[in-house]
Amino acid sequence: MREQRVPEEAAIWDGILKLVDSLPDGDGATSRMPGRFSRGYGDSIETGPFERFSASTEFKQFNARGDGVNDVYDIEVTVTKRQDSNEAYWRQQLADRARAIVINGVHYRIGYDGGNGFKGFSGRRFDIRMLANGDVIETRNLWYQGPIPPKFRELLPDNAEFVNPDQEPFKR
Repeated sequence: MREQRVPEEAAIWDGILKLVDSLPDGDGATSRMPGRFSRGYGDSIETGPFERFSASTEFKQFNARGDGVNDVYDIEVTVTKRQDSNEAYWRQQLADRARAIVINGVHYRIGYDGGNGFKGFSGRRFDIRMLANGDVIETRNLWYQGPIPPKFRELLPDNAEFVNPDQEPFKR
């Protein structure tokens, strides 16, 4: 029974098989060693935590050109998966808290309601209660900035709530 592979390993192996299929046909028989998989984890200052998937195999074409010489392809494919918390963007949000609110771990900005320019959520009305003092703000210019990544959640805690929970644009 074949061991179940994670999607990254399956994709890497499919890539290796396609590569082998694209190699020039030799004059002799071929052989392929069983694939070897490895998976590791790491962390670096430049990229942060990462997960690395590798697969390797040997593909041999016997008597590849009819001169008794074998062509041997040592094939290794490595994919590194890392998470990007969009560090610069969230540091900027931390530095500028003007008209910024956090509701249920999602960051928004309250735009100015005057003028004829673009409006967040097409000008839909939102009633927002500030948790610190209970003040209610009515706006028709709310701008969505996304869920706050885990590493910034303590720095950007909830500071508001929708007066009417049905107004929440994205239920999680």
